[in-house]
Amino acid sequence: MRVNVEMVAGIVGLVVLMGVPSVAVAQNAGEIAGGYQFMRDFALDENFPAGWFVSGAGNLSDNIALVGEVSGSQKSESFFDVTADADILAFLGGVRVGASAGPVIPFAQVLVGGARAKVTLRGFGERESSSETAFALQPGGGVDIPFAENVSARAMVDYRRIFFHDDSGANEVRVAVGIVVGFGGN
Repeated sequence: MRVNVEMVAGIVGLVVLMGVPSVAVAQNAGEIAGGYQFMRDFALDENFPAGWFVSGAGNLSDNIALVGEVSGSQKSESFFDVTADADILAFLGGVRVGASAGPVIPFAQVLVGGARAKVTLRGFGERESSSETAFALQPGGGVDIPFAENVSARAMVDYRRIFFHDDSGANEVRVAVGIVVGFGGN
């Protein structure tokens, strides 16, 4: 399945422009977040238990933010004298829509960008690597639970589709938890 990158960029741009008139009413100007992620790759039929994410967001309004995120997942396995290391690095940006619902703040987001999959084989004194970077689409959502002024705990679940150049793809589900720090409020 081919993805029309221009169409996706146009939709993201339209959603962003809808939030621009209300920039002045945002509670915080933005946020930074980071934490742990567990990822399941269905194409490889493998779990990636070692992972991390770092994100930043700039609020356009009380309910809409521009988001940038970098995340990584790693896995290593050994077979006799050969070790295989698999790494997936994603660099994505997009739009988040959220709303206050009492003590928790639910949100949904759609991120687009790239993902690099790299496999390295080491053994018998040799080392060989192969990698590919491809377009990625990652819709998801979660909740922020405030526990101090401008500090929240975050829990989220995302689905990521990576569109490799040979028309194969990866379907991944990610569960992440972390800390969010808001800054620059009214």
